[in-house]
Amino acid sequence: MTDDTADVLLAVAQALAGTTNPREIARRAAREVTRLLGAETSVYFQIDDTYEYAVAVAGYRVPEALRRPELARIRIGDLPVFIGDALGRHEAAATAGDQPFFENPFIQSLPVRPQSLLYAPVVEDARLKGALVSYWWNETHRVTDREIRLATSVARRAAIALAAARVIEQSELRRREAEATEQRYRSLFERSLAGMFRTRRDGDVSECNPAFARILGFSTPNDVIGRRASEFWMQPADREVMLAAVERTGAVTNVEVTLKRGDGRPVAVLMNVASLVDAGERVFEGQILDITDRKRAEAARREADALRSVASLANGAAHDINNPLTVIRGVLELLVQRSEEKVSLHRLTPALRAIEQIAETIRRMSHITRLELVPDAPGDMTMLDIRESAPDANQTSAPPDSPAPPDRHGASFDSTP
Repeated sequence: MTDDTADVLLAVAQALAGTTNPREIARRAAREVTRLLGAETSVYFQIDDTYEYAVAVAGYRVPEALRRPELARIRIGDLPVFIGDALGRHEAAATAGDQPFFENPFIQSLPVRPQSLLYAPVVEDARLKGALVSYWWNETHRVTDREIRLATSVARRAAIALAAARVIEQSELRRREAEATEQRYRSLFERSLAGMFRTRRDGDVSECNPAFARILGFSTPNDVIGRRASEFWMQPADREVMLAAVERTGAVTNVEVTLKRGDGRPVAVLMNVASLVDAGERVFEGQILDITDRKRAEAARREADALRSVASLANGAAHDINNPLTVIRGVLELLVQRSEEKVSLHRLTPALRAIEQIAETIRRMSHITRLELVPDAPGDMTMLDIRESAPDANQTSAPPDSPAPPDRHGASFDSTP
């Protein structure tokens, strides 16, 4: 290759490298080969993966009559034989006024017929990707070996430029996909109702989302990032126990823990934590879900169950006690009515008062609506405060020191002995 040829091809390579747009590379390749050969027109055709069609991608100085959609996609089987053979060999080929060429039906169908033609394959990784075709319309041009070598060199540089453009395009596509994935993750991270966090092994919170900050009682993630994770545990030692389990198994899921809000109040959460290595550093990522409402609901359900059990037991006991108590009260009232001795009346009246107090307790047992315990119960006993557990009964119950029921003559009895 002569020095001037090397300079020419260097200029061609620089022209093709000036863009990463595949169609523009094809157009520039067509322009450069047209100028080098002194051709009237050049077109870059792309060969499809089936090797069935050649599609015109770009051209230089293409006659208006040939700019028709049906001529932009050519069936390879319809081309002259010498071109088909050259396609199969991945070699350049030329013709100048050959009779078989002009007799080809496809060539005869063209509105403008070339007098001479030079075909140069564009090969990439031993696969035919396209072809640069140069045309002479008005006169027969005898293509020289040097021109074939020049056209072949331009086609090779076009193949290199197109391959580089595809790599750049794929890299850009992967970059955009990665950015879209990152954006989707960031959107999910920012909008999630679950608190998401990342901490270093030393305990610093390196990242968290708004939900994590909100669960811990802070306004923004910036109020949390940079602080020690142990600050947010009611029992910091529990964090070390969990991290040890994570390091053994790689992850823990659905663990109930009690964290500490910024104001010091406890908050019950369900936590997932996983261990991973990022940029050579061991980190922990996880999520927390505030289960305070769930815990309250569970406590209310347990209290309701306990209330039903106690109320059922109290109602049954009240019924069993009330029946014999009614008999005892009736007998005592009958004795009071028949007794004429003052001493006997003084002894029977306190018994009647005691029965009324028992009856009042039984009535309250039938109206229990909540569970209240007796404070400071003796020993370790748990005692139900029946009076406080049946507040609605206060509206109808008689005061404990109310006078005893009057006798049949309307008189009341003093219980003082």
